[in-house]
Amino acid sequence: MNRESTSVNIVATLLIDEDDNRSLDIFEFEDGLIRREWEFLMGPRAKWAVEAAPRA
Repeated sequence: MNRESTSVNIVATLLIDEDDNRSLDIFEFEDGLIRREWEFLMGPRAKWAVEAAPRA
């Protein structure tokens, strides 16, 4: 049985805890219910820093 829905919505959230750890959660809703969820653990923001290469 192949069933298609016309009411699919996607919501993304960035969650930050008290230790500054972040996670990106993506929810796919269908007919008012969560159909799928993805969670990406990103760690603290300090680890995101990218140092610029020194200029010559």
